[in-house]
Amino acid sequence: MQKAIKRLTLRQQEVIQLRYYQGFSNEQIALLMDMHYQSVSNLLYNAIGRLKESIKMHDLIASFLALAVFFS
Repeated sequence: MQKAIKRLTLRQQEVIQLRYYQGFSNEQIALLMDMHYQSVSNLLYNAIGRLKESIKMHDLIASFLALAVFFS
């Protein structure tokens, strides 16, 4: 998961850190980052989407590797 997070933009990393590791609400993050509430929501949504895609890609690669080992 840490590798996937490092692939995010710095702002996306910051918002993930504040929301999920430090437990701030979106309202609190908006104040801390000097952003509108909706911008925080959009940033989180996009960051989570990128994390999901990264995890799916990792799972897909792991599956291909397992198949390669199985058939070799």
